[in-house]
Amino acid sequence: MKWFSMCLIIGILSIGESVVADSFYETGKEAGTGLGESAWYNLGQDCSIIPTFVQLIEEGIYDAAKDLQTKYHGNSAKNFGYGYQAGLSNVLNKVRRKCHSRSSVRRLLDDVEQVANRQLGYGKTTTQPSSQQSSFYNLGKETAQELANSAWYNLRKSCYKISTFTQLLEDSMDDVTGDIGIKYTGQSANDFAIGYLEGLSSALSKVRRDCPYYKTAYKIASCRIAHLEKQVSDNERNQLESFSNTTRSFYNMGKDLAKSEARTAWKNIGSKCTKSKTFVKLIQQSIDDAVADIGRKYNGSSAHAFGSGYLAALSGELRQVRCQCWRDKKAQSKLDWLLSQAALKLNSFF
Repeated sequence: MKWFSMCLIIGILSIGESVVADSFYETGKEAGTGLGESAWYNLGQDCSIIPTFVQLIEEGIYDAAKDLQTKYHGNSAKNFGYGYQAGLSNVLNKVRRKCHSRSSVRRLLDDVEQVANRQLGYGKTTTQPSSQQSSFYNLGKETAQELANSAWYNLRKSCYKISTFTQLLEDSMDDVTGDIGIKYTGQSANDFAIGYLEGLSSALSKVRRDCPYYKTAYKIASCRIAHLEKQVSDNERNQLESFSNTTRSFYNMGKDLAKSEARTAWKNIGSKCTKSKTFVKLIQQSIDDAVADIGRKYNGSSAHAFGSGYLAALSGELRQVRCQCWRDKKAQSKLDWLLSQAALKLNSFF
């Protein structure tokens, strides 16, 4: 009789533990489902704004990871995490089915699900997101690699065209900075940009393997790609995010003008570092004309945006020329002086 009573007690305790475990699992599942459905329905189930949806999901995942560390322990944390993943996964599968024709969307959704698995798997929680774990980092890296591989293939992998290839990669950064503040904001923008730069660097390494005897061309290309990081620095990114759609158009106008003038001037002197003095004079005149235009045509926020765009693009173009003239220290000094003068003249409108 005592043996039967003991078995009955053990059985009851086991059932109780199972019920408790199920309750934490269900709590997690409801939370994961609630996060996914709330974000999806609040955004109108619109496949074109999946980046915003994923951004909301990632923020929710990191909040849940914090809860695992502070509110739950042991098996309760384990079961809550598994339930959360299951609930969120159900919602992500619904979104996949609706947006199945968009490959970039599928990648983002796959990546954010992996983030959930890493963050909410028992014993693997963290409260701090990292670029390497972010779905936006992965998307940026894959986007850059796809673009670079396509560009290199279209150039028939010609080692004589490394400079053209590099120019295509540099120009692609305009699309990245153009998305900051629109498609991506905050940490997501930062992660995407870092991933994109990593993808470009990886693509350039492949070119180096394809063209082992073009060391000078590769060195110049590496220098130019390295300078792209400036375009997505914290200061530049915060400034872009602060622009409204209207002021951003003035920013782009200034950027396009500076880029066109600098490239035309460099082309007109035959792209020769020995003629850097003439190049500097041409750009000085362009800067003075831009300053005069700002004074006549723009004011307030539009003047600020135009000047910011002009200076950002001019800085990028001068850094590229500086890389081309890496052997000519005098030319580099002239270019550095020119950039400082441009900043002094244009910053008066900021």
